[in-house]
Amino acid sequence: MSIPNSELPTPKRSNKAIYIVFIVLLIGANIYLYLNNRSTNNSLETVSGEKEKLDSTYKQLNHDYQKALAEIEQYKGENAQLDSLVRVKSFALDQRKKEIQQILMKTNMDKNDLARARQLIEELKHEKDRMVFQFDSLKTAYKILSAKFDTVSTHLNTTQRKVENLQTENQNLSLVAKVLHITSVSVKGAKDKGKGQEKETNSVRHLDFLRIAFMVEKNTIASSGSNRIYYRIATPQNKLLYNANKGGGVMTSKEDGSEIRYTGKIEFDYNNQRTAISTKWIPDTKLEKGDYQIEFYNEGTSIGVAKFTLNNSLF
Repeated sequence: MSIPNSELPTPKRSNKAIYIVFIVLLIGANIYLYLNNRSTNNSLETVSGEKEKLDSTYKQLNHDYQKALAEIEQYKGENAQLDSLVRVKSFALDQRKKEIQQILMKTNMDKNDLARARQLIEELKHEKDRMVFQFDSLKTAYKILSAKFDTVSTHLNTTQRKVENLQTENQNLSLVAKVLHITSVSVKGAKDKGKGQEKETNSVRHLDFLRIAFMVEKNTIASSGSNRIYYRIATPQNKLLYNANKGGGVMTSKEDGSEIRYTGKIEFDYNNQRTAISTKWIPDTKLEKGDYQIEFYNEGTSIGVAKFTLNNSLF
């Protein structure tokens, strides 16, 4: 059985249609690949551009951070709170910096990496600003406290000096209060008659010694027990009668610490009550007539002055 020619397929027309469809599909695939590649390149260019911007922002931020630390560094050691702030904040900021650096060093950064780096940079920026603000606040407070401390220190030093002056005055007053006081001073020439007897005379021709007598007044503040009173005798020519071998010596002045020579000293027991004192002083040379002066000292302080006269009479 034969088939009619009109029902048989036409090979050339069918193959042509297949070729056309294949070409269309190929062109479409190329267009898709081109667009997809272009999109990928654009995305990579965007990521690369964002990375450069972040790099620049990070470098500027790091510069500002280092500058702030350098300013703060000069105050370290002056205030413990500032030192603590610098240590704590520096550590926290360094951790963020390391994380940012790790992200920026990636060769295959994506949008998530960019977003994280951007977030960390913003946080670093805010922390740096907060640190500088806290530092400025502490620095201001430190200056105020330092000024107050200086004022208080000045007042304290002034008060301390006043206290020391008062203590010195109190010590001086205490020393003055402890000094013995004398009254009824009497100095007369005397002739030794032997057997413990003596006769009063003011004649330089006949006297053998000077009889010195006075009363030590009651003083409950003074030290009881052994005590000493020093005396200085000056001639009419204002020359000190002094002989180291006859009881003379040197004492120290309480007023200025200078050394003062004395003619003699009287040692006696004192029980803080009114006490009569009498002693004799034997000159080593013949005395001359005229007006004499005698000064008394206790604890290096002058406690009395008296005058007496010796003449050249026959009796």
